[in-house]
Amino acid sequence: IKVQTLSEVGESELSDAMAGFTSTYPTIGADADAPTAPYYVTSANCPDGSDDATNCELTVGWDFDGSNGGATIDSWYLYYAESYSALAALTSTGYQQSLASGTMQASLFCSAVGSGDIQKSVYFRVAAVTAVGVGEYSTISRIFCANRPEAPTVTDSDGTESS
Repeated sequence: IKVQTLSEVGESELSDAMAGFTSTYPTIGADADAPTAPYYVTSANCPDGSDDATNCELTVGWDFDGSNGGATIDSWYLYYAESYSALAALTSTGYQQSLASGTMQASLFCSAVGSGDIQKSVYFRVAAVTAVGVGEYSTISRIFCANRPEAPTVTDSDGTESS
């Protein structure tokens, strides 16, 4: 790579070639913006209290409408841990799942996180990965590993309009 200055006064001479660059050009850009905080999508096979041997599978998702920093998003890094402090301590290379760029959901077995308990809170964050590096982290979210509860039903044995 050679550099030249252009101004209203004129042009400078070309610089000497910069050493250390191969034929592959360096990637120029900024870190990708943070996606939304991971959110609950679905869960399955969580114990109902009578069968603690069943492993709960939790699916989380996230959205992204920010800037990719000028470089294509190659993948997503999903980070998770059993505590906020354990998650916050993970470095950019401490991710648990690497997902394709078009994927914005991930599933995991709750027993694989931390102590091996089946029903517990799991802390999540996600970041985009580009040729520039790992982007900004999402806000950390806490999601409980359990089936979504059934909506409550109300019955009225009187059957009056005012009740």
